[in-house]
Amino acid sequence: MQTETFWSLLRSTGHWEFEIFLMILFDLLLGGLLWPFLRKHWKHHVRRDEKDAQEFMNDFCKQGSSKFSDPPCIDGRGMRAKPRLPEDDR
Repeated sequence: MQTETFWSLLRSTGHWEFEIFLMILFDLLLGGLLWPFLRKHWKHHVRRDEKDAQEFMNDFCKQGSSKFSDPPCIDGRGMRAKPRLPEDDR
C-alpha cells in the first residue's frame, strides 16, 4: 500500500485535475442556484434606496432650504418635476 503525503498530492497531476473539476462543478452549481435569489435581493435594495432618496428630496423641497444654500428642487415639487426650459416662460 502506498501512502499519500501532502507533498505527493501537491505534485500529482491527477489530483490537481480532480480538484479543479470539483471547484468548477460546485462553483457553477451553487452560482446557478443562488444567482436568481441574489439578483432579486440586490434589485430590491436598489429600488428601496431610490425610493428613500426620492422621499427625502420631496420632504426636503416641501420644508425649504434653510440649512442648504442650493437645493435641487424645481418649483418646490421635488425631483420628479421636469426642469423648466427658457422657452416655457414665454
